[in-house]
Amino acid sequence: MVQTAAVAPSLRDPLRNTDFWVLVAVQCVTNVCVWVFVVAVQWTLTVSGESSTVIASVQTALAIPFLLLALPMYVWGERGAGQMLMQARCLYLRVRRWPRP
Repeated sequence: MVQTAAVAPSLRDPLRNTDFWVLVAVQCVTNVCVWVFVVAVQWTLTVSGESSTVIASVQTALAIPFLLLALPMYVWGERGAGQMLMQARCLYLRVRRWPRP
């Protein structure tokens, strides 16, 4: 009987996955689009003569929905709701694929 040695995971393993590359590409495009949007809004406010406080608050106003929605959901998922969310997802997939007459 031949035993094979277990290969230690490498830091480059995710780079071999195409789904990872798609995720990275989408994230980069999203970040560039948000950056362009912020610059466009700040430029428009500067041209219209708004105060520097209003112009500086654009970045904060854009980050507020992420702080109010994404951060609490992350904490909720990490504190034990992750198991419940996974079970709900599995139940949904099971019901969705249920044989229909």
